[in-house]
Amino acid sequence: MTNVVPAVEICPRCGCANGLLGIFCTNCNLYLRDGSQTVERVTFTRRFFGSWLLESVLFIVTLFVGWFIWLIFTAQKAQSPAKTLTSVYIINIETGRAVGAGEVWVRDVVLKIIVAGIVPFGSLVDAIWVLVDPNRQALHDKIVKTVPVFAPRGLPDSMVNVPNAAALYQAPTLLPASQPIAAPRVTDIAEQMRELKRLHDEQLISDEEYDRKRSDLAAKL
Repeated sequence: MTNVVPAVEICPRCGCANGLLGIFCTNCNLYLRDGSQTVERVTFTRRFFGSWLLESVLFIVTLFVGWFIWLIFTAQKAQSPAKTLTSVYIINIETGRAVGAGEVWVRDVVLKIIVAGIVPFGSLVDAIWVLVDPNRQALHDKIVKTVPVFAPRGLPDSMVNVPNAAALYQAPTLLPASQPIAAPRVTDIAEQMRELKRLHDEQLISDEEYDRKRSDLAAKL
């Protein structure tokens, strides 16, 4: 019987072998899908004190309403108010890219605040889940398939979620340099001048109209 050797992924930063199911290096915490080697797994300290505790303080200090207004702007960057202060971003665990603003609202408001607050011991179970999850995911992360990452230099371009609406702001299409707009041909203008003279000779147009139209055609030469 042939033994099947499980596939492994070598961390580009420390050289440690990791199972393909893992998204973070078990040795140096590097996010294995990040080619820039600047994104890492969130530490327990930053996850609890930097996110959970700081988020609660900001929620109270801003009288709740201010926190929601702040979230309108931070959600566009895949962050909550506290995450903007701790350089933490929310990414989709399947695509490896930052989530959209709508997903942030579902994750941080609908699931993390409303559902977890209504369900008995929901907030406690949601927080404890981080202690046993290797990717530092809370229960609400598992539901929406997200994971927080620490990116002190910001997310690299390969992890940024590009909105589909960006195509609407493309510059207008211009003709290639090799295909300039064709100028009126001289023969066409000459033909029009001959026709204009005929109309004048037959007194079908006045002298003033003849002079004006002849000047317009001459300007095109």
